[in-house]
Amino acid sequence: MAWTLAASLALWALSAGAEPNLDGLWQGTTSQGQEISFRIAAGAMLSIQIDWVIQADTCEAGGTARSSFCANCAQVPLVSGGELRVSAGSGDLSYTLSGEFLSPTEAAGTAEFTYASSDCGGEALVTWSAARQGGEAASAEGTATLAKGVSWGVIKALLLP
Repeated sequence: MAWTLAASLALWALSAGAEPNLDGLWQGTTSQGQEISFRIAAGAMLSIQIDWVIQADTCEAGGTARSSFCANCAQVPLVSGGELRVSAGSGDLSYTLSGEFLSPTEAAGTAEFTYASSDCGGEALVTWSAARQGGEAASAEGTATLAKGVSWGVIKALLLP
């Protein structure tokens, strides 16, 4: 796992010159009319919050999924090549958020939820769209660099046993 992440970091670093700055708070809605927000810093997803609803044949369940990721940990989801993919969950809910950045200020994708409790269960697939908020959106023309805190020394250390 660490080797795969290190190789991904190395490949991302080599191609980083073409990537726009996507850092900031992103907010939007899902096809269910629910809210979604996530924060990106230094090319990594730091947190996500998404409201969800699952309507099964005999029940309905819903809530807010919140996930935070350690900025300096190996498991932090990277935003690379204009795409993102996050799988998370806890308790009875698991979800996968996938998407792409259409511009430095617009993103869209899908979210797949699986809920399984003793009294209700089901799945839902929704689409979502979000826009970058505030001052971060105004500085969208920033150039990409190797993620803050990640150096070639760190990449080499992860690649070598």
